[in-house]
Amino acid sequence: FITRMPYGPTTFLELTDTPAKYEDVSNKIVKVNATPEALIFGADISDLEDVDAIIGQAGKYAKVKAEDAGIEWVDGTGGGPTTFLCLTDTPAGYAGHSGKFCKVNVGEDGLEFAAVNGGNGAAGPVKIFDSDFDNLDLGNIHGKGAYSYWGTWVNASGADCTAEIVADGDDGRMLRLDDQSGANECHASLTLTEGLYAEVLMGVVEWKVRVSALGANSRGYFNIQDKDVGATEQGGYFRGDSTDVYYRSSSGQTGKLVDAVVDTWYVVRTLFNRLGYYGGSVWWVDTVFKQGSTRTNAGNKFDKLVLSTRDIYSGNVFDIKYVKVWSLNYVQ
Repeated sequence: FITRMPYGPTTFLELTDTPAKYEDVSNKIVKVNATPEALIFGADISDLEDVDAIIGQAGKYAKVKAEDAGIEWVDGTGGGPTTFLCLTDTPAGYAGHSGKFCKVNVGEDGLEFAAVNGGNGAAGPVKIFDSDFDNLDLGNIHGKGAYSYWGTWVNASGADCTAEIVADGDDGRMLRLDDQSGANECHASLTLTEGLYAEVLMGVVEWKVRVSALGANSRGYFNIQDKDVGATEQGGYFRGDSTDVYYRSSSGQTGKLVDAVVDTWYVVRTLFNRLGYYGGSVWWVDTVFKQGSTRTNAGNKFDKLVLSTRDIYSGNVFDIKYVKVWSLNYVQ
């Protein structure tokens, strides 16, 4: 067995090159003395030669100086983010999200605000798209946008046709389709990301739209459709030969909803159901019910938003303030 010998130091203070006592040195640090030949207790961390004085710095944070020259004390705002919105993986703002909760997005790379819809596993309605274009940079819309369920905007407009983010005159922004061709069309689209089970079989789409100029026979289309099946547009359009807003069902049925006035915004909403042989859809304009059930029996699902004009006519300036999509079949 081993027995401690009765001689030699047994504590830090008993060493020959250390301080003799602990009294009156609470919270102080150990450092080499100026000679240097022993250890002593220093005043505080700022007693180190590369650390700024600590007196008067209450509530501040330590920060490495430029070029790694030492430690300085800074206010909380001088370093990293100080609010939830300043983080790199959180939403950009609170506006328009009152009463919503925060959840991990579908891409599993950040947080987003979402409406309460009954909890995990509850079926919709789930808002899967809500864009008013205010946060997009001015100019060509191609490649813009970052959405949980969708890709980025694609501009497939032809010559003399543009699809651009412009100022809306009310300190906001909108998408403007300007068709001056007569042979080509404006065409902006957004497609749901595959593999998320987010394709819409039953849903609601709402657009806020207007025409600033509507040439004879020209069109301003706002639709959702099956990206894999042609002629499945579900939504509406401005009709130049009568200056009206018309509905269009995916089965090809059309009809007038309201008279349209140039430079006047209209909120057009359609509820549609692709389930069953015929399906069905109805329309409202500015919250007023306008069109009863029509067939919705073309295509298998709805997964692409399309905003466009008509290729054989020109003189059409078509504006979109926002688009919203709710799915009634998506399960979170």
